[in-house]
Amino acid sequence: MDCDDRRQIALWRVAVLGPLVSARLEHGQRCALFAEAAARTHQRPDGRWVQLSARTIEAWYYAYRKGGLQALMPKRRRDRGASRAIAPQVAELIVRAKKEKPRRSIRRLIRMLERAGVPPRTAEPLRRAPPAEGQGSVGPPRTRSGRRAALLPRRARR
Repeated sequence: MDCDDRRQIALWRVAVLGPLVSARLEHGQRCALFAEAAARTHQRPDGRWVQLSARTIEAWYYAYRKGGLQALMPKRRRDRGASRAIAPQVAELIVRAKKEKPRRSIRRLIRMLERAGVPPRTAEPLRRAPPAEGQGSVGPPRTRSGRRAALLPRRARR
């Protein structure tokens, strides 16, 4: 997102705030205007229509009062493009293990990582790990209808 896009979003946020930024209002009047603005749908600069919560509008209002238009510009993420939930080394181990045996379950991968001395925080980040090339997701395989298939054949589960 370049500087011009960020400025457009900040100007749109000021437009959503409308009379809140120019009038001297008491707290009760402000709350009523927050709720009124939240009841409307707003068109974003990219053309999408969105419904905002009163809390979001209130946060924008106080940010604008504190820092002006600059405070309403979206912040750039420092970790953009990097996984926040799983380290790249752990992701590489998972991808390698899935390439070896694509039908390995999440539980099995967790046990393998624990034995290697690299325990992940939870199983959820493993489901978001990048799939091996030519493979589907890291999670359990899916049937033709898109439902998750059991990892064990039906006769083995009995």
